[in-house]
Amino acid sequence: YISVLICVFDELDLLIGHDESEPDFSSLLYSLSRPNELYPNLNCEISIIATTNSPKSLMEGLNSRTQSTFNPRDVSFGDYDAVQIIDILKHRSDAFQDGALADDVIDYVAALAAQSEGDARFAIDLLREAGYKTNANGDMTVTESHVDLAKKEVEKNYVIDLVKSVSNQKMFSALSVALLLEHGESELQRKQSFPNGNPSSGLAYEMYCFLCNEIDVDTRSADS
Repeated sequence: YISVLICVFDELDLLIGHDESEPDFSSLLYSLSRPNELYPNLNCEISIIATTNSPKSLMEGLNSRTQSTFNPRDVSFGDYDAVQIIDILKHRSDAFQDGALADDVIDYVAALAAQSEGDARFAIDLLREAGYKTNANGDMTVTESHVDLAKKEVEKNYVIDLVKSVSNQKMFSALSVALLLEHGESELQRKQSFPNGNPSSGLAYEMYCFLCNEIDVDTRSADS
């Protein structure tokens, strides 16, 4: 008989490591895609289930040898709608004391989540943060106003987590744009480079090159 090992990885694209030229998930998938060649004594077939919110980033992060051996079958899942999110949140509402949630709060949180990306995790985080805001204010009931306060905090944390998970080169690119938006027009006195208040791509690349040179890291081409 043939033994089968099923490996399940949640949000595999976040497994980056320190070498941005070859993310750790690339070498991991390469090893698991060729088990009999790399581990002849294993005597086992391996199936891989990898989930990701960014399939493009995952596939682009694979080096050529991994791409030649790892040929996934894509299974796409649609966004949750408001009804589905309501059902998920009701199963999480036992984290609150009876009567702590206003009657319309779960529906309101579900509507906000469905309007954004249909992300159930966002809805759960939003409801939890609304509870924290309620406690901090000394209130007894979680209301829509608490949810509105929590939304700003959750969205900020999502952006921070996203930035932390990207490669250094992407961080430098984002920092270049942020610096130009915050200081560029006043400091550089180049208003013609800020159509509609936004820096041009050429100026953003100049700032990116300046940052890379300052901290002595390789500079990518404008097309990469």
